[in-house]
Amino acid sequence: MAERIATALAAGMLAAGLAGCATFPEVDAAEQARALPTEAPRIVPVEPILARAARTGAEPEDAARLEARAALLRQKTAALRTRPF
Repeated sequence: MAERIATALAAGMLAAGLAGCATFPEVDAAEQARALPTEAPRIVPVEPILARAARTGAEPEDAARLEARAALLRQKTAALRTRPF
């Protein structure tokens, strides 16, 4: 019984070792593509970003958009409530 376990364990280790030596072209191609030089990031002015972050509260058009969306969702809800399940 112990010999069977040892044989199975040895066979499993051999299979794992051989699988580790295999080559995978898809993985190699993906690694090579990722290793290629990339474009440098664009440098943009920070002032517009900071100005947008400094604004607090909602704008009037934001409130109107939100109300329109809420009305649409209420209509959809009402339509779903009338459907039989």
